[in-house]
Amino acid sequence: MVLSAVQSKNEKLKEDLEREQQWHDEQVQILNAFKEIEEKMKKEVLTDSEKREFQELKNQMLELKEHRKKLLNTLGEFLEEHFPLPERNGNAKRKVNC
Repeated sequence: MVLSAVQSKNEKLKEDLEREQQWHDEQVQILNAFKEIEEKMKKEVLTDSEKREFQELKNQMLELKEHRKKLLNTLGEFLEEHFPLPERNGNAKRKVNC
């Protein structure tokens, strides 16, 4: 009677152990899947931040070009007003290259 009780308890413990091992294996698989997803998301975030930085640099470059164009126009106006070109044959022509 004691032997059969111990044997049935051992069988139950073996079943519990198998279930726990199966649960553990499933948890490891889930953990690995989450790690893969995390790595993919890190790469996407890095790519998005690089895109954002590139766009910001592009915008700054456009602003600088506009500012340069305004400065050149202002400088041209200043030079024309304060240092006019000498007139030849009554006509003063000037080439503006911007």
